[in-house]
Amino acid sequence: MIDEPGPWGTGPFTLVQGASSILTRNVIMAADPYTCAWLIESEDRSPELVLEANLDHWNRAERGPRVQRAVFRNNLVPSLALDLCLSGDGEVDIVTEVSPADAERVKASQHARLITADANRLLACIINRGRADVPLDSVDVRKALNLAVDRNQVIEQGLLGYANPMPAMTPSWCSGFPEGATPYPYDRAEAKRRFEKGGWPAGRPIRIATPAPFANIAQLIAGNLRRPGHRRRGAGRRR
Repeated sequence: MIDEPGPWGTGPFTLVQGASSILTRNVIMAADPYTCAWLIESEDRSPELVLEANLDHWNRAERGPRVQRAVFRNNLVPSLALDLCLSGDGEVDIVTEVSPADAERVKASQHARLITADANRLLACIINRGRADVPLDSVDVRKALNLAVDRNQVIEQGLLGYANPMPAMTPSWCSGFPEGATPYPYDRAEAKRRFEKGGWPAGRPIRIATPAPFANIAQLIAGNLRRPGHRRRGAGRRR
């Protein structure tokens, strides 16, 4: 949290104007074993944050800085920022975290270029192991949920190909990645067997909640989970 103007930092840039802070709340889901999540409750950001080049940085040859001044405009909603970048009028030079749905717009623009890279953003789900009416604390049930999801379908149809399947919360290029780890296979028959072995109540639906931008992906996952062990007609192509 940076809650007042700088200069801050000893990297290639220092923050000299503006402030940015995030208020989070610790949400306890179970006391024993202790289970919690940190939820973002609010964000307090200046309309603009200004970074200036740190000309005394120890590793300028490899890390820069390459520009003298960078201005982050927090007063623009993502859609407007993207429009300004694609228009070529010079008001916005870089937009980060472009959604897969907007990628084709960027590729078709005469004034912008789409750059893709392996990032540290992960799409994951949180399982409520504290439910009293369903055995979500069962390893078999949790593994069934993994086996029932067609990750390639989620990537191709939900993220338009701009993602890679991951077997862990740590990206493969980070230190600490579990060596040799691979994603669970898509195996509906085994998922059905493990649901039954774990004691999932017959007729009890699985309830999924998601932020609005991920509604399409949640629908794909819900379709995977409806009848594990049975093939769906018209399923998306596989990689």
